[in-house]
Amino acid sequence: MRKRSPREIIESKEGPHNEHAYFKFPRKELIDITKKPEVMRYERNLKKTSSALIAERRKKYMEIHTHPANLLSAYQIPKEEENLYRNLEDTSLIPSGEDFAIFLRDGDEKSMAIAQREADTGKIRGYLIIRKTKETPQSKIFPSRLLSRLKEFIFKPYHPIEGKMSVDSQHYGSKMEKAAERGKKQHVFELFDRFASQYKLKYRFVPVEEYELNAEKTTFIKKGLEKRVSLAFSIAFLMASLFFSSLNLTGNVIGESHLTSSNLLGGVLFLVGTIAAFYYLRK
Repeated sequence: MRKRSPREIIESKEGPHNEHAYFKFPRKELIDITKKPEVMRYERNLKKTSSALIAERRKKYMEIHTHPANLLSAYQIPKEEENLYRNLEDTSLIPSGEDFAIFLRDGDEKSMAIAQREADTGKIRGYLIIRKTKETPQSKIFPSRLLSRLKEFIFKPYHPIEGKMSVDSQHYGSKMEKAAERGKKQHVFELFDRFASQYKLKYRFVPVEEYELNAEKTTFIKKGLEKRVSLAFSIAFLMASLFFSSLNLTGNVIGESHLTSSNLLGGVLFLVGTIAAFYYLRK
């Protein structure tokens, strides 16, 4: 029987607007360890988790879980919350504080991947892969002892390192969520990058064929989308500037002050259009 790729398994899973979690052991298919998938969060199934660890004899592994994109197209959002969800979608690739807390406190989880998945079609846009290094603080709660792993998700500061990990993850998560809700994409990435540097984590973005990373590095978008937006803005502003300039030539502006205002507005629009065109060509 042919071994399915991680992408095939993830894309075949129903309910793409919910988050799902998997274990990836070397040379093995993904193991679904989701207990209760929900929108923007998930819960691990302890029985599935322990069974996988027993079967694989406590090998080091990667945890992959999904983050939904474009929820507005697949999930019924109350109108008063549409702007909030639109802002959250623009940063949906970035891990939450809870994601980092689980990752850092598990000594056997050597890497974590977030698969950004279309909420309507289930197709994957790309992956954010994060891995620990030799300099990453080592967890003492979940060493490579199987029975200790059964205490997973009981987040108590048994050891000073774990206590700091929990506090730092919570602080990061709180700041990141507030910035995401306000649409501050650049700040969201800066918080993520700062946290990764603090814990000596390495990361890389891996878009699939038709996608690319946005300028702020917070989500994957269709290739060329930002270029098309820049081009549309540049054309619109240049046409508007020509319109205001043409008023002066046709005599439709009456009075000196009106003429000056029209020239000024036309000049500003032309400048903005030129900048947008330059951005398009540079990209």
